[in-house]
Amino acid sequence: MDTEPYVDHNPQIAGVLVFVTSFLGIIANGIVVFWVCSLPSMQTSFGRMTRSQATADFLHDWSFFLYMAPMLTFNLKSWNSHDVSSICGHLLLIFYDACNACHFFMALNRTCAIFFPIQYPHIFSHRNVTIMNTFCWLSAIVPSIWTYRIADCRFYYLDAIWGYTFDDNPLCGKIGWYYDFIKSVTTILIIGVLDLVTFIKCRIHGAQLVAKITDAQARAKRRSEIHYATQVCLQGCIFILELFSFFLFVNYVDSKMAKFALTTIAWISVHALDGMITIYFNKEFRAIIRRKRDISATHSVGQKATHSSSQN
Repeated sequence: MDTEPYVDHNPQIAGVLVFVTSFLGIIANGIVVFWVCSLPSMQTSFGRMTRSQATADFLHDWSFFLYMAPMLTFNLKSWNSHDVSSICGHLLLIFYDACNACHFFMALNRTCAIFFPIQYPHIFSHRNVTIMNTFCWLSAIVPSIWTYRIADCRFYYLDAIWGYTFDDNPLCGKIGWYYDFIKSVTTILIIGVLDLVTFIKCRIHGAQLVAKITDAQARAKRRSEIHYATQVCLQGCIFILELFSFFLFVNYVDSKMAKFALTTIAWISVHALDGMITIYFNKEFRAIIRRKRDISATHSVGQKATHSSSQN
């Protein structure tokens, strides 16, 4: 029996997928925000920017969790009207743009730390970082009021794909392509260039220090460079892939579930993965995970020993 018609006509399946994917994103980014706020070592300019970026990711997936997951799971028709869904769509685009802007300033932070170490404390002072974080959110909110509320353009839920799309009119087509797609791709490419230049500078500087450090220090530095390169490459790649998936790849599939996967699930996943990548590649976060794992293992061994003694 062909299962495609069943999958394509059951929004409950789509709702469960949205629920699970967005929940993972909420957990991952919630952990990042909590740890950044809790760890003294993260009370730096980069830590504050990471918190702002993770907050945008968290709110993005939280919006899907609160709105789209129950709407699909319980087939709430009144929730998917053009006017209601466009409000959530507007918020989603704000969180997405704020996240991209935060990533840009984080890349700039890394570049300045390597190229301008003396000026770095002044450039990324507490006051300036506050201004940068505020700019990230205002640059996402203020222009969107015109593009997605005042102008004749709405980003709304379309049941035919179980996902969001722009209104079908010439102005909205230009806004969706240039303001959303081209702007996002350009931002991510600039971030990629900044990170590439920073990585090259790190490698050159590292090569000059090889003769002055021990083998253990050299290996640690090498691991740090690999982690850095892998993290920025992964984050850049998933955002680029999501954009191409949402705007281009979806045009080459016919299945409703496939369109849903290439748009909605891809969009939720990129923000969930953003948080997971941050946790995995941040050394402070890895240290917390190792400590919790060691404590859990020690507690488990202690319980087994106590149980064995009581039996004897």
